Amino acid sequence: SATRSRRSPARATRLQDSFSSDSELHTGEQPAVRPLRVAIVGAGLGGLACACALQPSGIQVTVFERDETIDDGRGGELRLPSAAAVLPRLGLPHAWTALRAQSRSPRTDSVPIRAMRRALLAYLPHGTTRFGAQVDDLLEVPPLGAVHCKCAGWLSEEVFDVVVDASGLS
Repeated sequence: SATRSRRSPARATRLQDSFSSDSELHTGEQPAVRPLRVAIVGAGLGGLACACALQPSGIQVTVFERDETIDDGRGGELRLPSAAAVLPRLGLPHAWTALRAQSRSPRTDSVPIRAMRRALLAYLPHGTTRFGAQVDDLLEVPPLGAVHCKCAGWLSEEVFDVVVDASGLS
């Protein structure tokens, strides 16, 4: 509609400005667009799949996980009928076959949860996931509206534009 097209340029400009470097905003120079920075809280299947989906788009992703290693936490088998179709879209075309080979279940739509987590983690660049980092709080950075993640007494060096809660906690 005509109303929507009138609003789009202003909205696009605000969005672009919000992802410009701080120094360029203060100097009045033409802002350079920087990648969106996303913190994902939780390295379960949802958090790691989210990271795998965002990273190829040029989005800077950091995953914070309270467990010390990828093998801590929930184990067992997971029925995941859609995984055979979803994993190739995440850039893991052969993962389902490899995961099924590790399964002890007679079900053809079941995979070990820890093996699935390891496969998703292996797809991400080294250093993307921080283990032993339980996010306790988010501290806003005015005027950008971005946040630092506070983890057990330490503050993340990075500032994030978006935080995704994939912790499974309410």
